[in-house]
Formats: sequence, C-alpha cells, structure tokens
Amino acid sequence: MKWRKPPSELVDLFLSLVPDNPEVDVRAMFGTPCFFCHGHLFAGVHQESLIVRLGDDERAALLALPGARRFEPMPGRAMREYTCVPAAMLSDREALEAWLARALAYALTLPAKQKKPRKPRSPAGSRKPGPPASRRQRVASGTTVRSCRRS
Repeated sequence: MKWRKPPSELVDLFLSLVPDNPEVDVRAMFGTPCFFCHGHLFAGVHQESLIVRLGDDERAALLALPGARRFEPMPGRAMREYTCVPAAMLSDREALEAWLARALAYALTLPAKQKKPRKPRSPAGSRKPGPPASRRQRVASGTTVRSCRRS
C-alpha cells in the first residue's frame, strides 16, 4: 500500500505547532514530521490527517467530536492510542494547541524508552571469510583466475 504525501500546508501548520518544551523532539517518521517525547510518538502527520496519542479519557473526548476518528494507517489496522483530529479543527489553532498539549501531557506519563545499544562494528579485516567464490563468480567480478592442473 502506497501512502500519499501530506499537503505542504498541513506540514507547515503542524511544524508551527511544536510545543515549547525542551523534551520534545521533532523527527521524521515515514517521511512526515512527528513529535516525540522520551522516545514516544505523541503527534504526527499522516497523509491528510493530523494525529495525536491520548490516554483513554482524552481519546474518548476527542472521538466524541464530529469528524474525529481512530487512526488507521492501513484499513482495519487501528493504532490503539492514536486519533485523527477532525479536519474542521485544522483551521482552529487554539484547539489544535490544546489537543497537542494533552497529547504531550500523556506522553510525559509514559516511561522513557531506553535506547537500544548499537551493535559494535567489526574492525576492517576482521570479518569472517565467506565461502570461496566459484570460478565463474571470480571471472565475472574481474578477479584474476589462475588455473591449477593436476599432474
């Protein structure tokens, strides 16, 4: 399934709403901007929608508004805590800021994600040698092939 790129107006609007909090990171996810806090995604843009992550009570309140819906990046695959804000709300900056503040408040209640340790890179030359290349592979790669004849 191929996703549509979000309209630039929506991306610009979203980026203008970055909460003023030093714990908020703005990162791209699947090519669209998203807001993260302690490693948790709490708001983002997906196709023509602005999504927020909320706790149960807040999510129920948002879903009660006309036009709000559960976030389904693929049909039938709803993401449990994520909701799309109503399209009509995109012109109400004050309401958007309030819902983003609620999403950030919820993200701050979640335990910080631990960074996974990076796998150490093997030093050059310490790689395990693979199986020897066949004669045909060596010829195709331009490697010199010496013929060995048994007597």
